[in-house]
Amino acid sequence: CDTPISTITFVDRNRQWFKAAIGLDVRETPRALAFCAVTLEKNQPYIVPDASLDSRWSANDLVTAGPHIRFYAGFPMYADDGTPVGTLTVIDRVPRRLTADQFAGMKALADQVSALLDLRLKLKRIREGSRDGLHAERLLADQVAAQARALSHSNTRLERTQRMHQAVLHATSDGVLVVDDSAAVQYANPAAMGLFGTGPTDLTGIYLHTTVDGHLQLRPAMPDPTQTSGQVPCAPTGCREMQVLRSGDTTVPVDVSVSEVELDRQQCFAWFLRDRSEVHDARASLETERERAERTLHCIGDGVVTIDASGRVVSLNPVAELLTGWSSQAAVGEACEEVLVLHDGESGAPLPLPLNPTAGSGTSAVPLAAGAVLKSRGAADISIEGSVASLGGTHGIDAGWVIAVRDVTHARKLAAQVAYQATHDPLTGLVNRAEFDRRLRLAVVKARQDGQASSLLYLDLDQFKVVNDTCGHVAGDQLLKQLTTVLQSRIRAADTLARLGGDEFGVLLEDCPCDHALEIANALCSAVAGFTFVWGEQLFSTGVSIGHVPFADDSLKVEELLSRADEACYVAKDNGRNRVHTYEAGEETQARRHGEMRWVGLIHEAFDEDRFVLYAQPVFEVGSPAQLPRHFEILLRMKDRDGLLIPPMAFIPAAERYDLMPRLDRWVVCTAL
Repeated sequence: CDTPISTITFVDRNRQWFKAAIGLDVRETPRALAFCAVTLEKNQPYIVPDASLDSRWSANDLVTAGPHIRFYAGFPMYADDGTPVGTLTVIDRVPRRLTADQFAGMKALADQVSALLDLRLKLKRIREGSRDGLHAERLLADQVAAQARALSHSNTRLERTQRMHQAVLHATSDGVLVVDDSAAVQYANPAAMGLFGTGPTDLTGIYLHTTVDGHLQLRPAMPDPTQTSGQVPCAPTGCREMQVLRSGDTTVPVDVSVSEVELDRQQCFAWFLRDRSEVHDARASLETERERAERTLHCIGDGVVTIDASGRVVSLNPVAELLTGWSSQAAVGEACEEVLVLHDGESGAPLPLPLNPTAGSGTSAVPLAAGAVLKSRGAADISIEGSVASLGGTHGIDAGWVIAVRDVTHARKLAAQVAYQATHDPLTGLVNRAEFDRRLRLAVVKARQDGQASSLLYLDLDQFKVVNDTCGHVAGDQLLKQLTTVLQSRIRAADTLARLGGDEFGVLLEDCPCDHALEIANALCSAVAGFTFVWGEQLFSTGVSIGHVPFADDSLKVEELLSRADEACYVAKDNGRNRVHTYEAGEETQARRHGEMRWVGLIHEAFDEDRFVLYAQPVFEVGSPAQLPRHFEILLRMKDRDGLLIPPMAFIPAAERYDLMPRLDRWVVCTAL
């Protein structure tokens, strides 16, 4: 239904419970506030197109406050016995109605949810019954097993224990050898035979000894003590790593530990051998990965700094050395704040590195503060972007962090340049119309909140067209630049001066009482009047007409303020130019100006909709009225939206003032001829 909120609710005697909700973060409400309670009482779909117009709901807390319900549509859901227990609802914060298809779809969906609810209840009952039967069966089985165990003979338990031990020895991946004090092998499990590279065999006459290279080896006869090819191995203390020499002269790394055992009242030694081939392979793979990572760090364009758990530098890649001005050798062991010195690019305040225990944990890294600048050692500051990621660790202890940074100095300069160009006039360097409108809107909001008096000035240069037409656009541009300097010298540092277009300027005087604003406006007027523009050998006097509109905590919109300022500026021009006029509501001149501006829009509409018409009035000679006319006077009329004729004096003054007459003249000539 394209609504932002949808819910499934259940209602009991006192509360409404939200079983599921989209677009609404509420778990329950009192029944007295619930639209759904009425749906269940009516036992049929209940729709409220606009709650604010419904006397039953207009004062409801859910309408007057969050979630600000305006539209509600609820469809009952039923238990298996037909009792209404809840509702499927769609809600909107604006008035609306459901189409027939939407109504039918919602009703069908509510029936499906009711059916699903019924199925879940039945399944729950079935599962509860199944669990009771299974529990009884298990109790009976436990009793039978207990009786069977009580009747088992002790010999059976012993045999089972022996088989279990034998199964464990055969299943374990560790090699187990039992040798007597002469190193003769008394027992070897399959894993041990596999380590030495021999299959199942009779162990009679097989001995364990150590080769000259210190490798463990199984031999079919006790080596001659006088020979140097091997010797009886000494039982190592603790756990140590050795090499097993296999039958094919290959070796297998193993961890070895030895324990004394008694076998048939004879002292023996149990050798436990754990294959470390995978560990060695993993070490080799890890070393390869480490080397690859180091080469990658040396090739990437970002600076990478690794930090240990105590916050000290472990390594810098070449780019990080270039950015920080530190060599990796000099930086290792230094506190990371000494190597990576960051501060805010605007305020200059120091910026700490986010090396907290949760920084960059999981799959995402923590970005450095926006606008961060790196103080390079012995070089200019560098604008950077970057992130911090945790290296993880074991038992909740961090292993350290990795910090990646990149030089964005050039990118930030370009971004600042683009932002400046988007908000400033390229000729004068003043803020442009869009930025002036944005600041004016903020000032209006602030004035409403704080009630502070502020003013808007609308400036229209006098005689600018004379300079432009006489000396060209280059001279006109130079005049605007020089006048910008003059105007800036007469306003406060906190005031906003903007070029609104052509020869029009705007001044926003925030937190400025009306009397003081008039003083500033008159100072601007006097400064421009006293300015002489020199171009070559020509001298030009200038002037400015200023419209002044004060505003405080009133409800005026920005568009209305600009319109009033424009009207006041027009009055200043009509009153002799080079003066300031404050807008006063209902003033006759301003009313005429407002009316003419309205006619401008109607004239454009008439052009677009072809509602201008011509009439021909014959011209007769006074002495010969009976002759056919040789001349005609062409009369222009305009039709309104209802087709009624509008006399020319109603719209011609506005067309003359707003330079629409050339377009009207061309239309008359083209249409008449």
